[in-house]
Amino acid sequence: KLRATDCTAKCVVVGDFEADKCRLLQAAAGDRSHCHNGNDFCPGVFENRTVDVDIGLSEDGPVSLSLWDTTGLENYDRLMALIYPETDVFIICFSLTSPQGWRRVLEKWHSELRQNCPDAAIVLVGTNLEQRNSAMTSSLASSSMM
Repeated sequence: KLRATDCTAKCVVVGDFEADKCRLLQAAAGDRSHCHNGNDFCPGVFENRTVDVDIGLSEDGPVSLSLWDTTGLENYDRLMALIYPETDVFIICFSLTSPQGWRRVLEKWHSELRQNCPDAAIVLVGTNLEQRNSAMTSSLASSSMM
């Protein structure tokens, strides 16, 4: 549990570009007006936002989440590492339609986050569920990668 003095938790969302991090963060911030439907381009780096949500981690009520998006930085490890300090929670996104995405969770993202922030919580989020009926998703599930 967070102490009463810790009313804001830094939450950094990472993952490969095709994991649709931008859409996830826009929805979390309550901004559905810019969420794309998979055919539209999601604009560059998401502005960091702070939202109040009752996630049950503070005995004093809602905890503010400072949401950090890394869209556009996936291939810039040095820049990514500058965002990591003082992160309380990482969300690793991966596309449910991409076997490579799951491999990158295991081979890159998880080890990188543990190396840089060993005490931060990590949450895995599979995205693109609306495309779950595709052949690749069926192949992914049957190969027991999930």
